[in-house]
Amino acid sequence: MLESDDLLYKIKAFGRRWQRLLKLVRQTDKRHRVSLYGYFTTPPSAVHTLLAHEHFDKSTPISEPCAGNGAISMVLESLGYTVKSSDIRSHTDAYGSHGVDVFDLVDLDAVITNPPVNQGVDIAKHLVSHARGKVALLLRADMDGVMSRHEFFLYPARP
Repeated sequence: MLESDDLLYKIKAFGRRWQRLLKLVRQTDKRHRVSLYGYFTTPPSAVHTLLAHEHFDKSTPISEPCAGNGAISMVLESLGYTVKSSDIRSHTDAYGSHGVDVFDLVDLDAVITNPPVNQGVDIAKHLVSHARGKVALLLRADMDGVMSRHEFFLYPARP
């Protein structure tokens, strides 16, 4: 199997596991779904599931550029990862550095984030093109179902 075929298979397999996880989360962890600002707060179980299927080196800092209230960052920090958290919001409840636009970040190691749905594709393309390491996007399971976003999933992988 060619490398690209193998990567596509892994992406599809992860997508199926992610959809099963989201179904479980919707049933058991509703308090994480909605917040005062209308963003999706990532349940800790989503981060644990990601890390169970994908290895991130603990000696490499992980950026969380859409940190919101810090749900992803706090799980990673509790597991011993070094996390660079930031959020565009300047509210005091934003976790990490406040008022940082993700599109201004260009020198990133690894990234784990849950971008806002309305900018998910643009943020994803930016992160993939500016990160040296892995980029994990915790997206809605139906993200690829919208035709305007479908082409993103055909976006060429980095060399």
